[in-house]
Amino acid sequence: SSAASDVYKRQFDTLTPSITPTPSETPTITPTPFWAALGTFSGILEDDLTLNAAFLEPAQSHVYLFTGAAGDYATLGITTTDPAVDPRIQLYDPLGEALAIDDDSGGALTPLLQDLRLPRDGEYSLRAQNVTAGSYQISLALAAVPQAPATPYNPTATPTRAPGVPTPRAIAGTVLVDHQPVIGRLGSATGVTRYFFTAEAGEQLTVVASPVQDSAQEPSLEPSLEVIMPSGAPLNVTPTRTRDGAARLVGVTAPESGTYTVFVGAANETPGNFVIGFGVGLSYQPVLVGEALPGETYGGNAELPGTRAIWTVDLNRGDTIGVLAEGLDGEGLISSLALAGPDGTVIAQTIPNAPAATAAIPLVEAPQTGVYDLWMTGQGLIQLRWNYLSRAPTPPPGPTQIRRLFTISEVLPPQTYVYYPFQGQAGQQIRVQVIAGAVGALAGPVDPVATVLDAADTVLIEVDDTAASTNPVFTLALTASGTYRLRVNGYGNSSGPVTVIVDALE
Repeated sequence: SSAASDVYKRQFDTLTPSITPTPSETPTITPTPFWAALGTFSGILEDDLTLNAAFLEPAQSHVYLFTGAAGDYATLGITTTDPAVDPRIQLYDPLGEALAIDDDSGGALTPLLQDLRLPRDGEYSLRAQNVTAGSYQISLALAAVPQAPATPYNPTATPTRAPGVPTPRAIAGTVLVDHQPVIGRLGSATGVTRYFFTAEAGEQLTVVASPVQDSAQEPSLEPSLEVIMPSGAPLNVTPTRTRDGAARLVGVTAPESGTYTVFVGAANETPGNFVIGFGVGLSYQPVLVGEALPGETYGGNAELPGTRAIWTVDLNRGDTIGVLAEGLDGEGLISSLALAGPDGTVIAQTIPNAPAATAAIPLVEAPQTGVYDLWMTGQGLIQLRWNYLSRAPTPPPGPTQIRRLFTISEVLPPQTYVYYPFQGQAGQQIRVQVIAGAVGALAGPVDPVATVLDAADTVLIEVDDTAASTNPVFTLALTASGTYRLRVNGYGNSSGPVTVIVDALE
């Protein structure tokens, strides 16, 4: 037994002990934050702290993070002394939802999201983008209440182009838009170029081709006009030639409905640039003169035939007014006088007839509160005035201040929806302006359409044209607090630069 025990002991000593594996920890995978796809992380923003940064190469996107609380008001902006920096910023909430965007509200091409009410607690992300390299400063300010004073609310008419200013260049074959002249060019003395417009039988039409002086040394083109009806027959009306060399067809009655073709040539066999425009009525080009106050007289030297002068008039529902236009010095002649409502609908006008020394709208009642347009076409020295015949007993209260939500300037591509998020509050009234071209600059060939969508992507309002312009300008009362989106696209296949402005009216 002793020997057996020794053998067992030796066998035991030679056994390799089995290894009990130590349970390994389940690996923890950290999810990639949504903002990582927005650009390069560039810093943490803190209240009342400015960071210095730089776009080191073109087309960079920088991402900044900050912690916010529901109900706080955040102001975020970029400043720069570098002329190459024209940045855009977009804010996302802790869930990755786009809340707001801005391009130029800070002035001098800098973005500013001012007094933006944060919807929830958590970490917010701000994306900053720029086309070129350059330096900038970025800052954050948080507050329990709005900090920036609102500016006085001054309703203005839809911006329009002034006459004689070079207009956007159009490709031959462009479809002309009512009261939106464009620039064209004849490259040879014997060449022609063509454009199109649509009209209904019986409408009065105005078509004008005006020369553009290329330089002080080069002689100006004298355009010729020929209009072909939808049937293919020529419109048997001879254009008039004015002192500036323009060829004009003013107030011609359309014999047929359909698409008309306009051929522009060189009457003096000199190539060059020209402005071509078309309008329904006795004008083809709008000119915003300014606001007209009751009882005041406005006058001056009216433009050449074919120009529509526009004054804006602020009326309340139920106001009754009268309007009078008079020619002066025996030379001034008025072709037409009309009052258009805030939605662009003509509610009163003179009967179309031959130009006269006086024109009047003796009595018209405002059907709604808003900014009305007084339209007048004529020639020579003319003065205009209007006054109340009776006023509504209790004018409805209206917004008195504006707070800028965002401003965006960019080129709208053809057949593409572009979306701009913004924050709205229940009971708030917003004003939307989508202007072809940059503010204060030339309009573009794009015919913009604007649509407001709520958080469920329900269409609240869609607007295409407004009075005297193809620019959508409108107001909308919001019924709920939350994130809204403004959708902008070009009508048909149109594209070009636009400026998008959204204000809160308080």
